Amino acid sequence: MNSLPESPLAHTPKRWIVQPDPEGDMEGLAKALDIAPMIARILASRGMADPASCKKFLNPSIAGLHPPESLANMKAAVTLLREACENRARICVYGDYDADGCTGTAILVRTLTKLGGDAHYYTPHRISMGYGLHEEAITEIHSTGATVLISVDCGITGVGPVRLARELGMKVIVTDHHEFGDELPNANAILHPRLPGKVAPFEHLSGAGVAFKLAWGLTSLGGDSTRVRDDLRSHIRDCMALAAVGTIVDVVPLIDENRVITRFGLEHLRKSPWPGIHHLLDVAGISPDKPIKGEDVAYKLGPRLNALGRLGCARLVVEMLTTDQSGRAKQIALVLDKYNQERQTIERAMVEEAKEEVEKTKQAEASAIVLFRKNWTPGVVGIVASRMVETFGRPVLVLGKGGEGTPLAHLIVGSGRTTPGIHLKEALDQCRDLLVSGGGHAAAVGLKLIPENLNALRERFQEAVSKQRGGAPIAPELRIEAEVPLLAMRPVVIRMLDGLEPFGAANPRPLYMATGLKIDGEPRLVGKDTNTLQVYLKQGETRIKAVGFHMGSRKDEMLSGGGDLSLAFAPSINEYQGRISVDLHIKDFQPVAKPVFQWEPRKTSLETPLRDR
Repeated sequence: MNSLPESPLAHTPKRWIVQPDPEGDMEGLAKALDIAPMIARILASRGMADPASCKKFLNPSIAGLHPPESLANMKAAVTLLREACENRARICVYGDYDADGCTGTAILVRTLTKLGGDAHYYTPHRISMGYGLHEEAITEIHSTGATVLISVDCGITGVGPVRLARELGMKVIVTDHHEFGDELPNANAILHPRLPGKVAPFEHLSGAGVAFKLAWGLTSLGGDSTRVRDDLRSHIRDCMALAAVGTIVDVVPLIDENRVITRFGLEHLRKSPWPGIHHLLDVAGISPDKPIKGEDVAYKLGPRLNALGRLGCARLVVEMLTTDQSGRAKQIALVLDKYNQERQTIERAMVEEAKEEVEKTKQAEASAIVLFRKNWTPGVVGIVASRMVETFGRPVLVLGKGGEGTPLAHLIVGSGRTTPGIHLKEALDQCRDLLVSGGGHAAAVGLKLIPENLNALRERFQEAVSKQRGGAPIAPELRIEAEVPLLAMRPVVIRMLDGLEPFGAANPRPLYMATGLKIDGEPRLVGKDTNTLQVYLKQGETRIKAVGFHMGSRKDEMLSGGGDLSLAFAPSINEYQGRISVDLHIKDFQPVAKPVFQWEPRKTSLETPLRDR
């Protein structure tokens, strides 16, 4: 079978960066922990070089959660909400439209309802309204009779909307984890892990994580905030399961408290009694009979939870997570699955168009890429920006026209993503005078501007990134844990990698390098779209199967080395008809026996990487 034709800009060579051997006695560490040296090496390279810290990471404990009051203003928030529940005041939970915001909203709505509160929710429309608190939404919520407003995963920059809510007589609690501006909103209580002068013991909670801490505080016994009421113990475990989903999908660092939330939350997720969870797992093809992994959440649940918010209104997502009617939950789960398929179709087309725009606008060699087409779907530009960063290895802004018939129709709106080492918000701040609005953090931004400023924005943004880069090379990077022989890829060792789960930000799945390989037989193109490359490789007497998803167009390149190959890969267990083997998932390859790579120690980075899946 002939390989697929190479599309323009389909593959950009990656820089292979290999982690040098960590200092210390890896054999001794492995023996002390009763694990393979390969696993000990991973732990040491991630800053855990002594048995005690390794054991804490491998065997996290619920005791690793910091008590609710470790977040400043928790007591005030809990007191206000308990009184509201007792008095049957109407409470509105205003949550962001992404998976983190929706799971956090569901946590608080279910908890307040469980406590007897009159809890409702509001989800802004991404296309017509955009991110954050909005004054028109505040007015609408007030008109329903709500007297208490809680924000989830937003609100820390909502100075004007919070002021309006207070003027209307509403009590306001802001729960958020995003970057704040020069002025904080005048809320009755603000729960944020990085409040100035009141930084929490762990600063990197997700929006759902902050909501979970508030739910925990609400359900705890009066004199001991670490003890949950017996009648609510199961409920708070269900809340932790939802918080685990929001935490993973929002790509915050999976260390410390987030590791505890996700490790125990995923364990309970498959046992959750909430029908929305059950049906979501079902449409995503995730069996509750097997352990749920971080990548299951990131690549299967997350896209479905986010799809509706990208193309419409995410209110149905919250309904699915809060309803106890199984039939209704199933109906919504099927809708989410359908929207996710539509999102994938739109995304594929936009990615190809974005590559064409890079070529058309001659930005392939630029320090940063700024792309615009008026027909691009506003809710999908962020994920397309992520794909372009993966392809070109530099910051990317992807922009489209605001939705027709919305207040944003006359503007260009979009999102940006970046690579490690380039602070995206700082670069965008250099363009502040060209924007109607813009904000975000180190790795992701959103922005709005008038069409007349597009060319000036592209030029100014590229200049700002060039100054930050300071001459550093531009190319996608592939961070590799170590070079290993294929002989080491045994099922018993690969299963030990499960002890490092869940994988995600600050705890990525380890990638390895194998060199001096020989292609054994003809590589095949398989899969429904014949775009998956399957090849058998040999190293000495060891023969193993390797699979490269979406690599069909690189078949001829793979064969160009006369059968020699070096591989960057992630190992995985393959169980089929009772047989257990190890497959290699190809991340990249070089058609040579000795690849080009750089030695570079791992840099501990808590910057949020690419957020969109």
